[in-house]
Amino acid sequence: MQKPSFARALTLAFTVVLFVSGGAVTTEIVSAQRATAVSIGDSGAVVGGPDAAAALDTALHAALASHPGVRVEGRVDHARFVITGSITEWSNREVTDGHEIRCSVSLIVTDSHGAMRAMLSGRAGARGEGDADQLADRALLAATRSALRPLGVQLR
Repeated sequence: MQKPSFARALTLAFTVVLFVSGGAVTTEIVSAQRATAVSIGDSGAVVGGPDAAAALDTALHAALASHPGVRVEGRVDHARFVITGSITEWSNREVTDGHEIRCSVSLIVTDSHGAMRAMLSGRAGARGEGDADQLADRALLAATRSALRPLGVQLR
């Protein structure tokens, strides 16, 4: 039996490293292609009316767009999951240093067949000087992100 030379051992080690590295890259590409398709269904608002519902829709799009492993799908029939939601609590009051806004949202995640998979809720607040509408947008986005926090566990 012949002893492997140093050159052969080095070549073998290099081949193994390339094989393993190539597999990791391939896994990342496949993972990127397999992002979970999520669609946003009808948004509503127990408080705030149509403007609040539109704001929730915007917040859902923003929160999902930044969520790793999720691809927002425009068509419900192409999505694996559908998220619908509502603003359930909204308060805006003036305080000594500006405005204080509190917001709560409730979201429902269904699969493509309409079966309920999860009920999520989130709440947040914003306080400070300046434009109350900007504070409201930040509070709503934070409440939406708070509700979506367990999304990675729910949708995989």
